[in-house]
Amino acid sequence: MKLKVGLYKTVTVKDEEKAELEALYKHPDVSEVIILEPGKMHIEIETDNVRFYFDDKLLNKDLVDIVISRSGFSSVPTAKELIKYCRRNGIKVFDNNLTKVNYLINKRADMIKLASAGLPVPKTFLFLRMSQLEEYLNRGVLGFPLIMKQTNTGQGSRVFKVNSLEDIQNILIQYEKKISAFLLQEVVDYQYDLRIIIAGDEYIGCMRRIPREGDFRANFSLGGSVEKFDPSEEIKQAAIKAAQACELLVSGVDILVTKYGKFYVIEANRTPGLEGISKAAGKEIAERVIDFMIKNAD
Repeated sequence: MKLKVGLYKTVTVKDEEKAELEALYKHPDVSEVIILEPGKMHIEIETDNVRFYFDDKLLNKDLVDIVISRSGFSSVPTAKELIKYCRRNGIKVFDNNLTKVNYLINKRADMIKLASAGLPVPKTFLFLRMSQLEEYLNRGVLGFPLIMKQTNTGQGSRVFKVNSLEDIQNILIQYEKKISAFLLQEVVDYQYDLRIIIAGDEYIGCMRRIPREGDFRANFSLGGSVEKFDPSEEIKQAAIKAAQACELLVSGVDILVTKYGKFYVIEANRTPGLEGISKAAGKEIAERVIDFMIKNAD
């Protein structure tokens, strides 16, 4: 029997996400794809009875057989409740371990997990107060330039190269955040930036990302160009280990490689875009990831 698959998205499907949709439509076991957008969702709540609707259609086994959750940062709490609701009502879900390990999107925690697993990571500092940062700067423990990243964003968003304490303070003011919402990392003089897709304990594919002119970030979603790349076996195994350390079934692992061959694991992304790597390495990348998601829904 063919399956009706619901794709739970945080926002309206963008160009970066077309590859996963194409892979879903082409999958031999899928008869229908239904986009489940939070903007078209409403919830009815009564004692012992919660009902999720999309486009005024009740989310139940008549509507979908499987839900693939590709929820983003702002919607994780609601996504978790949606996933629990689906499972209570007999709908299988692929949620990338979101509920199993109570996963939270936090680069601070992920950096600790990566380093604790023995993976090479850039030297990273986490501060709770500005006074701590200023003390470290005064003592010469760290110096500029630095990479400054907000801990709960993705796709290269709110990642900055800072050259002074004033730069840091201006960013905090602009985004109305405290220093504890960011991490600071040493700048890696890298030769190329890799995005590696992992599913389970298997290497799926890799692309090399090239920043657009004037930008130090190489994300495809920010206009960077991409090309197919075959990394060393050591890097492939490091990417698998990174995904496992962050307790992810599907992951996009970012690795920087220096001209001397040394590499650093930057992060493991829970909802990696598949459009860029499909363009670089072939549509079979998205097809293999979607097939893994369907087969591992529970």
